[in-house]
Amino acid sequence: QKGSSFDETTVAVGSGSFDPMAGVSFAKGWNKLTLQGNALYKHTTKGFDNIAFSSVSFQNLIVAYSLKGHSTVCQQDTVCQKHNSGWSVFGGYYGEYLSKIIEGDGEEDANSGYYVGFATIGTNISAKGWSFPLTFSYPLIQHMNGDQNDSGYRIRLGIVKKF
Repeated sequence: QKGSSFDETTVAVGSGSFDPMAGVSFAKGWNKLTLQGNALYKHTTKGFDNIAFSSVSFQNLIVAYSLKGHSTVCQQDTVCQKHNSGWSVFGGYYGEYLSKIIEGDGEEDANSGYYVGFATIGTNISAKGWSFPLTFSYPLIQHMNGDQNDSGYRIRLGIVKKF
């Protein structure tokens, strides 16, 4: 997100080319305590108009505690299915990296790209195959390239149905 003084801001959903991705995820549970983490990287190749619209990376590490029900990493074929409801709380770190945009002439856009890291807390309530996660994130680290708006607080509410 660039400041309002820029009239050349481009929003692109995709590059129009093949962009390879790689990720890793893990979860380890101990009774009602769970450690979860993941990382994902997408390398953006040159797309339309010979522009590379930024590579992106995400990292997440949380510790969750189940207040009601079993561990948050229960599988479908385990004793977890005997419980129709659950409630957990969690906290951790979430990071985002976005590389600079490379224009068609090979020049980097000095006002693009960033790294932002968030302290995150939240809760998740589940019942009868439905989950309702609520997350609050506060920006701890902000390395914005050039003249860009800083990231603010984030509040996320989700609705998940397990089939």
